[in-house]
Amino acid sequence: MTLYRDPDRGDGAIDRNRPSSFALISETRTVTLPPGEVTVRFEGVASGIVPQSAILFGTDPRERNRDSALLSQKGLVDAFTGQSVILRRTDPATGRTVEEPATIRSAADRLVVTTPRGTEAVYCSGLNQTLIYPQAPATLSAKPVLSMLTKDQPGGKVTITLAYIATGFDWDATYVGTLAPDGKTLELLGWMTMASGDDTSFVEATTAAVAGRINRSAATRDDSGSRIKAEASSLYKQAQCWP
Repeated sequence: MTLYRDPDRGDGAIDRNRPSSFALISETRTVTLPPGEVTVRFEGVASGIVPQSAILFGTDPRERNRDSALLSQKGLVDAFTGQSVILRRTDPATGRTVEEPATIRSAADRLVVTTPRGTEAVYCSGLNQTLIYPQAPATLSAKPVLSMLTKDQPGGKVTITLAYIATGFDWDATYVGTLAPDGKTLELLGWMTMASGDDTSFVEATTAAVAGRINRSAATRDDSGSRIKAEASSLYKQAQCWP
């Protein structure tokens, strides 16, 4: 994992809430592939991944996608559209919590459900209300996923390496110099602060830091990750009440 310092930050401090640079991340996995075209799913990649920057070594990819089917409020509603759930809400007249079966009809604009009382667009009442699902769909992932479709290949056990750029990182270094009494030598102490605004943790990752200005294409210049997070709406959309 290589972190790049934001060259436009100057002497200013890192914005810990929104690191404004990027990192180059690589990981190696050993997998067994069946022959033919295969979709390889990398679960647990950085949520700020720039999909078009991804490179796969060890097999020849034909297509790459950042999966939007993630375990989130909107992901659950989308997965259960047309299916039965339990609608739990507070009766405004009595203040008691009531539950009733409901079928999700649509969530395009406002959550529309059908209950024994009819079809209604559920709105934010300010009272406790939620949907209860029978289970989490197997098609939804709790972690960011990058999937790659390989070209026709012979199959077997292969070692593949994925490398990609991810936004929302930064680093800074601080130095303290202590001058020796003779005035001829200097003891220099330095430490580095690395910041990540990503949802994914990189435990025990080997890390390097690079300073300077990197020449990059316009398609990957989104160092705060705002555009990528907006596009990945199923992961980052925070519905305050109902979708």
